[in-house]
Amino acid sequence: MQTRRDFVGSIAATGAALTLPVPVKAAPAGMFVALNTSLTNNQVQWPEFVRLAARVGYGGADFNLGTPMKDGAAAAAELYRSLNLRPSFCNLPVNPTADEDVYRKGMGSLEDAAKFVSAIGDRKSTRLNS
Repeated sequence: MQTRRDFVGSIAATGAALTLPVPVKAAPAGMFVALNTSLTNNQVQWPEFVRLAARVGYGGADFNLGTPMKDGAAAAAELYRSLNLRPSFCNLPVNPTADEDVYRKGMGSLEDAAKFVSAIGDRKSTRLNS
């Protein structure tokens, strides 16, 4: 069983490892491992989340639509390009299990979300969620 002291020591070591410089490689052409926001407990926000993915050697990073869409597709695409990362997964704004009003609101914003995702180069965003 891990003690609190062991846990704190492992967290400190992890934090120290994240500050080490990692050479940025080109994103792979085929399959790649992407940093998912659940791995940081949603504590690292855009654009630092994408920078963290590059720093620790991921090939891509997931994103939520909110802030990147406000910043614009060109800025988001440039961020990924400058870090040699690929955008990977995002939730689309449609929740098919929600009530009718929430569903229709999501459908109303789906076209803009799809255009944004396409503009930054993500071809895998097929999960529907609000």
